Amino acid sequence: MLFILEPKKIIPLENQKELGGGWNYVLDYSWITSIILDYKKKDTKLIFDVGCGRRSKLGKYIENLTGCEVVRIDRQPYIPGAVCVPDFTKFAPRYRPDIIYWASSIEHNTLEEMRKFYKHSIDLLNPGGLFLATIALSERTFWQEKTKQTNLSLSEAKETFDITEVYGNFNLSKEQYRENYHNLRDTYSKRFDKFDLNAPLYIVGGVKKIKGDL
Repeated sequence: MLFILEPKKIIPLENQKELGGGWNYVLDYSWITSIILDYKKKDTKLIFDVGCGRRSKLGKYIENLTGCEVVRIDRQPYIPGAVCVPDFTKFAPRYRPDIIYWASSIEHNTLEEMRKFYKHSIDLLNPGGLFLATIALSERTFWQEKTKQTNLSLSEAKETFDITEVYGNFNLSKEQYRENYHNLRDTYSKRFDKFDLNAPLYIVGGVKKIKGDL
């Protein structure tokens, strides 16, 4: 399933500012956390936070909230508390995770890499495991050089993540950014130095897949 995250419907986490992250993470973090809490079962023990980065504290927050072990993973070396995995397609952990999430991180790859990382994530999960990723949605697919990311059109997102169901309205969501819900217009302006007639160039979408329901 693909969810177009409408800012008006998102309730920010109470300690959002303490968790770090980018201009749009108020949406990413709230959505990922809510889906994990809805999904979590008694036997859910291991979660992978892929592309955790240096500043994000989401993994520790989810670990404290759920009581599960959260393994933070990134291709960058020397991130305290994180496992360095230069090529995720070659990652072969000893234990299979119950949940894998990419919080605004999988888009920082080429389109082909995104497809490979998604497929490998599904392969790694336990049967019935949960895959989550927040992605950058735009009117067309293109590489955004300033942020080093692939922005996906709805059709490309559906193909990349094997999606048949889409929930939400792209234009409605984009307008809510422009209306400055959760200060998204202001934070976007600080990140990109402007907010013109075409802004935002991308909005946040959430991918949710259950292994076995593919």
